[in-house]
Amino acid sequence: MTPGPWRGRLAGGCLLLGLLVALLPHVWPWACPASCQGGGAYAHLLGLPMTVWAMAGISAALLLMIRHAPWASAATGLLAGAALFHHLIGWALGMSCVLCWTLQGLLVLAAGLLARWPITPLVVLIGLLGTNAIRHHQVLRDVPLPQTPVVTHAPTADPFPGRTRGPATARWEVDLVIDLRCDHCAALRRPLLQALEGARITEHLVARPSDPLGRRLAIAGLAAAAQGPADWERYLARMLGTPREAHLDEVEEAHGALLRRLEAHLPTAQALRDADAAVMRCGYNGATPYLRVRDTAQGKTYHAQGNIDVEEVALWITQTP
Repeated sequence: MTPGPWRGRLAGGCLLLGLLVALLPHVWPWACPASCQGGGAYAHLLGLPMTVWAMAGISAALLLMIRHAPWASAATGLLAGAALFHHLIGWALGMSCVLCWTLQGLLVLAAGLLARWPITPLVVLIGLLGTNAIRHHQVLRDVPLPQTPVVTHAPTADPFPGRTRGPATARWEVDLVIDLRCDHCAALRRPLLQALEGARITEHLVARPSDPLGRRLAIAGLAAAAQGPADWERYLARMLGTPREAHLDEVEEAHGALLRRLEAHLPTAQALRDADAAVMRCGYNGATPYLRVRDTAQGKTYHAQGNIDVEEVALWITQTP
């Protein structure tokens, strides 16, 4: 069924607005939080950001509306099905991104205006969900992958002593998981350390499978931690907050000498497996920063992640009898 003129114009407006929304992170410094919330595995396809694919698909749908209107409904339906898939994945992972939600909503609205029955979006959604289930068996969180052999024990001595501070006999034991390319981690690390002063704090660097550059930076950070607290702090001062959109050549130009010096003293493969296993033993599920605070006196454990309320964390310490 061909949509009425007003429905076609509204759908075209939604697609144009969606094109602008998809273009926004490429012309304005907007960092999609999905990669810091464990959704990095779904943020790219064939090495290109999903926003690039969205712009290509929307442009094709707009062209079809001008040249061959009946096919525009099918093209928009394909886009809407993909949008629904990513929305469900984001919901399953507990992710939130205003830009992503806006783009997904506009595509679904455009498809609803052009088609009387949502057959194409539903077929695409079911197909993508089925493909994901076949490939991954579940929603794929962007966390360190299980290694062989699987490490189920904590090593007797931490090979990265520089990342731990505070007395060994402290009542409060803290694990703080950070991503070197996470804006929240860069902003909250220092305030969290100050709020938890006096606790036994171990920091962990997450190496996300979807981010090869981030994993390289994390491994170099562990090499710095192996050399002691001073090297660890100097490394984080330079590398924490590395932009998600930064490329290898940019990082090499700015920090190549530091990375090469540290990579000359890389940890052993077993030490890296232990480091990944330690991240997962904390209860980490993909979002950064991730904080686990354990009260050894009462056996209670507190967890927080994402945009952590530092004042609330301080209350855990000060108001616990």
